[in-house]
Amino acid sequence: MGQGKYKRKAEKLANKQRRKEEREGIVSKKKRRIWPWILGTTLLAGGVVSTLYDYFSEPEKVIPAKVQSSNIKKKDDKWDFVVNKVEHFKGWDVDRVKEICSPIGPESDVGDKQKKILEAKIIDEIKKNGYDMGGDYKIDAKMRRYGVPVEKTATIPLSEFCQEAIKFMHSHPELKAFRWKDAEGVTIGKGCDFRENFDAKFFAVNGYYKVATLTATNKNDLKQKISIEDALFTSGAFAGIVRDEEKRIDQWYILMSAADPSVLMVAPFSEMIPLKMDAATIRYEDRFGSKKALQAAETVSEGISHNLALEFVEKMKIPNGKEMVESALANLSDVEQYDFVVDSVRWVRQNSISEAIEIYMNDAEEYMDAVMNMPAISFEEARDFGSMRAPYLEKLVAEESKENEIWKCLDKIVYDPGFRAYEIDTGNNVIGNMKKNQNYGKISEDVDGMVFVPLAVTHLKGKNAVCYFDDASFDKKYSEDEIKSLLDNEAYNAYLGEIGKFPVKMIYSFKGEISDKTNRMAAELLSFDHQIFRIKKGERKVSDDFAQKYIGMFGRLYDEMKYISQNDDADGNFTKNILASLKCNINKK
Repeated sequence: MGQGKYKRKAEKLANKQRRKEEREGIVSKKKRRIWPWILGTTLLAGGVVSTLYDYFSEPEKVIPAKVQSSNIKKKDDKWDFVVNKVEHFKGWDVDRVKEICSPIGPESDVGDKQKKILEAKIIDEIKKNGYDMGGDYKIDAKMRRYGVPVEKTATIPLSEFCQEAIKFMHSHPELKAFRWKDAEGVTIGKGCDFRENFDAKFFAVNGYYKVATLTATNKNDLKQKISIEDALFTSGAFAGIVRDEEKRIDQWYILMSAADPSVLMVAPFSEMIPLKMDAATIRYEDRFGSKKALQAAETVSEGISHNLALEFVEKMKIPNGKEMVESALANLSDVEQYDFVVDSVRWVRQNSISEAIEIYMNDAEEYMDAVMNMPAISFEEARDFGSMRAPYLEKLVAEESKENEIWKCLDKIVYDPGFRAYEIDTGNNVIGNMKKNQNYGKISEDVDGMVFVPLAVTHLKGKNAVCYFDDASFDKKYSEDEIKSLLDNEAYNAYLGEIGKFPVKMIYSFKGEISDKTNRMAAELLSFDHQIFRIKKGERKVSDDFAQKYIGMFGRLYDEMKYISQNDDADGNFTKNILASLKCNINKK
């Protein structure tokens, strides 16, 4: 039977199934994953340049929640501003930042990353102007933060968010040890200037720019002077402080960025708590140095803040709030200062916020010792507490990779609780909810429009895979070996992507190219074969229901491949080789 007839039949069945799903309002997860050698593409955001002034709000002070509520169109709409990350404020030059954004707080030192950028530009300018390359130059560097204005539509709900977060901290029974200074929430609009009037304010922004200036002056020829500016965008939160002569905090302000919703959910707490525990951190710094002190401050504040944020989003009934808080923890930068944050979150949850505060304020070293002696995350803990799933999966992959070469091909595992098998926009050729990940790339149009979860994707041939894992497997109460079995499948798929070929003896010769669809189906079948072979050998102790589910999926895919193998063409003969190589016997007529 010809390939064309097979393809028409497959399309007819796929369309029938899709219509059924649309009628029932469901999206099936049991469709083929996108596999595996996907070329990158770039998504460009546009159309904002000419409308920015209308888009942004005027400066808005926080008003009481009961007054604000009458200004909100519908209760269901007020959290719209936390739905998506803001991407279109990135990449502005210094002039544009100063024209549109608002300066906040005093000047401060330039960070190392931005300083290197400026120093390279200074050297280029010295060469370009013919100045003395070997001259003795005096270098002056300074930086100020500029808040990106908030959209008009988000002004009132974001102001309410600020106000409610402040009230929540002031009234929380486990934060009574803190003395609270009256704080004000300000939603940044166009035309604001808070270079001086910044003390005790929560600034709601759409991210902020670090605008840095570096000036180089030749001490032996003052006419040889060059100034360079640079603007660096960040979507994170920030707490700025001014200390007095005795190192005590004299003034403070906090930037809460709505540019990244997951960061915003935690920001009021993670930026405020360390200010309240600063005295203990300073004592710790005197004994162990600034690097260890920074780590201690992040450890205790993030541990407390994560648990506070979970309470807050539940109280405020923020859609997907819990998932966003969990995502914030999973996406913390992989730097030394955050090494013990996950264990701090666990310690606070197992004990209490007030106990963490009491121990740290009395002796920060005692708190750090308690956190560093936490036992490893168990599977049961990961199953029952969503925040623990990302670090558990990372540990699982690291441990399995020590003994299993196949698992080493999973370069990174990303726990994304909201990840689902979405429809693919074939016009844009981008996997649905992976649009946030700009390098996922093009998909051929004969894909049936769905993806498996978990999903392992290899960006380019010969590169290790990134595996996305959602919350469904944990919520279904799968066992640890069943989780490992799912990842056996993904790891083998990633392995095929890394080696760039099928490890199969080609008994049946063929000429011509294999279709993308048949390639993907072959990879899928071999991955199921590897998964089920480990189950049958007893290497994975799974339930009968689990085994039968995946054996059934394997069998259905086997039937499809068997059908293709009847064709006397490249796809057909290639598929015969794939079927002949299977380790699991499928008794099919």
